[in-house]
Amino acid sequence: MGRSHRGSHSDAELTTIRRLKLENQKLKKQMSKLRKQLSRIDIDRYSNLKDILEEQAAEDENFDVKIELEDLKEKWICHGCKEDYLRVIMVPRADGLFYMRRCASCFHKTKLKRYTDEVDGIGTDGQLVKAD
Repeated sequence: MGRSHRGSHSDAELTTIRRLKLENQKLKKQMSKLRKQLSRIDIDRYSNLKDILEEQAAEDENFDVKIELEDLKEKWICHGCKEDYLRVIMVPRADGLFYMRRCASCFHKTKLKRYTDEVDGIGTDGQLVKAD
Protein backbone atom coordinates (compact mmCIF):
# COMPACT_ATOMS: atom_id res chain seq x y z
CA MET A 1 0.00 0.00 0.00
CA GLY A 2 1.24 3.46 -0.81
CA ARG A 3 1.34 6.43 1.47
CA SER A 4 -1.56 8.81 1.39
CA HIS A 5 -0.68 12.48 1.59
CA ARG A 6 -3.13 15.19 2.47
CA GLY A 7 -1.67 17.58 -0.07
CA SER A 8 0.46 17.26 -3.16
CA HIS A 9 3.78 17.28 -1.29
CA SER A 10 6.73 15.28 -2.51
CA ASP A 11 8.88 13.28 -0.10
CA ALA A 12 11.55 15.99 -0.20
CA GLU A 13 9.00 18.65 0.76
CA LEU A 14 7.70 16.49 3.60
CA THR A 15 11.25 16.02 4.88
CA THR A 16 11.80 19.77 4.74
CA ILE A 17 8.51 20.39 6.55
CA ARG A 18 9.42 17.90 9.29
CA ARG A 19 12.88 19.46 9.67
CA LEU A 20 11.39 22.95 9.94
CA LYS A 21 8.83 21.81 12.52
CA LEU A 22 11.59 20.22 14.61
CA GLU A 23 13.71 23.37 14.34
CA ASN A 24 10.68 25.45 15.36
CA GLN A 25 10.15 23.28 18.45
CA LYS A 26 13.81 23.68 19.45
CA LEU A 27 13.59 27.44 19.03
CA LYS A 28 10.44 27.58 21.16
CA LYS A 29 12.20 25.64 23.94
CA GLN A 30 15.18 27.98 23.73
CA MET A 31 12.88 31.03 23.93
CA SER A 32 11.16 29.52 26.95
CA LYS A 33 14.48 28.99 28.73
CA LEU A 34 15.58 32.55 27.97
CA ARG A 35 12.29 33.96 29.25
CA LYS A 36 12.70 32.03 32.48
CA GLN A 37 16.20 33.47 32.88
CA LEU A 38 14.87 36.96 32.22
CA SER A 39 12.11 36.50 34.76
CA ARG A 40 14.74 35.74 37.44
CA ILE A 41 16.43 39.12 36.89
CA ASP A 42 15.54 41.88 39.37
CA ILE A 43 12.97 43.69 37.26
CA ASP A 44 12.79 46.74 39.54
CA ARG A 45 16.20 47.82 38.28
CA TYR A 46 15.07 47.64 34.71
CA SER A 47 11.65 49.28 34.62
CA ASN A 48 11.36 49.25 30.85
CA LEU A 49 12.34 45.58 30.71
CA LYS A 50 9.10 44.65 32.46
CA ASP A 51 7.09 46.51 29.80
CA ILE A 52 9.05 44.79 27.05
CA LEU A 53 8.46 41.36 28.61
CA GLU A 54 4.71 42.00 28.94
CA GLU A 55 4.56 43.20 25.35
CA GLN A 56 6.46 40.12 24.17
CA ALA A 57 4.18 37.80 26.17
CA ALA A 58 1.12 39.35 24.52
CA GLU A 59 2.72 38.97 21.07
CA ASP A 60 3.57 35.33 21.80
CA GLU A 61 0.01 34.59 22.90
CA ASN A 62 -1.39 36.17 19.72
CA PHE A 63 1.15 34.23 17.64
CA ASP A 64 0.18 30.94 19.32
CA VAL A 65 -3.51 31.58 18.63
CA LYS A 66 -2.70 32.43 15.01
CA ILE A 67 -0.68 29.21 14.59
CA GLU A 68 -3.47 27.18 16.19
CA LEU A 69 -6.03 28.76 13.85
CA GLU A 70 -3.89 27.86 10.84
CA ASP A 71 -3.49 24.27 12.08
CA LEU A 72 -7.25 23.93 12.58
CA LYS A 73 -7.94 25.38 9.13
CA GLU A 74 -5.64 22.74 7.67
CA LYS A 75 -7.21 19.98 9.78
CA TRP A 76 -10.79 20.92 8.87
CA ILE A 77 -10.27 21.58 5.15
CA CYS A 78 -13.51 21.08 3.19
CA HIS A 79 -13.57 17.78 1.32
CA GLY A 80 -16.20 19.14 -1.04
CA CYS A 81 -14.42 22.15 -2.55
CA LYS A 82 -10.94 21.91 -0.94
CA GLU A 83 -10.83 25.73 -0.97
CA ASP A 84 -12.22 26.60 2.46
CA TYR A 85 -12.49 25.00 5.90
CA LEU A 86 -15.42 23.67 7.92
CA ARG A 87 -16.70 26.02 10.61
CA VAL A 88 -18.36 24.87 13.83
CA ILE A 89 -22.01 25.93 14.06
CA MET A 90 -23.70 25.54 17.44
CA VAL A 91 -27.35 24.47 17.41
CA PRO A 92 -29.21 24.77 20.73
CA ARG A 93 -32.12 22.35 20.95
CA ALA A 94 -34.58 21.34 23.66
CA ASP A 95 -32.64 18.11 24.26
CA GLY A 96 -29.22 19.79 24.60
CA LEU A 97 -26.54 21.63 22.66
CA PHE A 98 -25.57 20.20 19.27
CA TYR A 99 -23.10 21.25 16.58
CA MET A 100 -22.28 20.66 12.94
CA ARG A 101 -19.47 21.78 10.68
CA ARG A 102 -20.18 23.65 7.45
CA CYS A 103 -18.10 25.13 4.64
CA ALA A 104 -18.89 28.76 3.83
CA SER A 105 -17.93 28.36 0.17
CA CYS A 106 -19.77 25.26 -1.02
CA PHE A 107 -22.09 24.69 1.99
CA HIS A 108 -20.82 21.13 2.46
CA LYS A 109 -21.77 20.09 6.00
CA THR A 110 -21.42 17.28 8.50
CA LYS A 111 -24.23 15.62 10.38
CA LEU A 112 -25.55 17.14 13.60
CA LYS A 113 -23.76 15.80 16.70
CA ARG A 114 -24.12 16.39 20.42
CA TYR A 115 -21.66 19.04 21.66
CA THR A 116 -19.04 17.88 24.18
CA ASP A 117 -15.95 19.48 25.69
CA GLU A 118 -13.74 17.59 23.21
CA VAL A 119 -15.08 19.56 20.22
CA ASP A 120 -12.52 21.93 18.73
CA GLY A 121 -12.47 23.97 15.57
CA ILE A 122 -13.15 27.43 14.27
CA GLY A 123 -16.53 29.08 14.83
CA THR A 124 -18.49 31.14 12.35
CA ASP A 125 -16.95 34.29 13.84
CA GLY A 126 -13.41 33.08 13.05
CA GLN A 127 -12.56 32.49 16.73
CA LEU A 128 -11.40 29.24 18.31
CA VAL A 129 -13.99 26.78 19.56
CA LYS A 130 -11.71 24.91 21.91
CA ALA A 131 -12.00 21.95 24.20
CA ASP A 132 -11.71 23.07 27.82
